[in-house]
Amino acid sequence: MKNGGFMRFLRACTCLLPAAAALLLFFLLPFCPGFAETAVTGGIFRLLSAPLGMVTSMLPFSLTEIAVIAAIPALVLLIVLFVRRLRRSADRKRTAGRAVKAVGWTLSLLLLAYMLLHGLNFDRRPAAELMAREIPCRSCRSSI
Repeated sequence: MKNGGFMRFLRACTCLLPAAAALLLFFLLPFCPGFAETAVTGGIFRLLSAPLGMVTSMLPFSLTEIAVIAAIPALVLLIVLFVRRLRRSADRKRTAGRAVKAVGWTLSLLLLAYMLLHGLNFDRRPAAELMAREIPCRSCRSSI
C-alpha cells in the first residue's frame, strides 16, 4: 500500500474513533468506579444531560422512546434512498463507500452517546455506598 493509500485508509477509519472511546470507557471504568462517579457523572453527563433534560422534561415520554420509535421508519427511508441513489450513480463503488462511512459514523456516535448518557451508570458506586448507609446481607435479614 502506497503512502497515499495508507492515509486514505486512516481517513476512512476515523469514523471508528468515537466507538473506540466508548469501548475504552466500557472496559476501563469498571476498574475505577470513583472516576465514573466524579469525572463522568459529575462532569460529562451533566454537560450533556442538562440541555436535553430541559427540553424532554416538558414531554410525557423519554428521548430514548422517541429515538426507538423514529428509528424504524427512518431506517426504511434511508435504505430506499440509498438504493435509489446507488441505481442512479455513475460510480457505484464510491457511492457505496460513502454510505458505509456514513453508517460507520452514525453507529460509532450512537455507541458513544449511549455510553456517556446511559452505560456509564452501570459502573457507578452503589447508592447505599454513596449515602453511607449500611445494608444488611440477605442471609442476615432472613434469620431475623
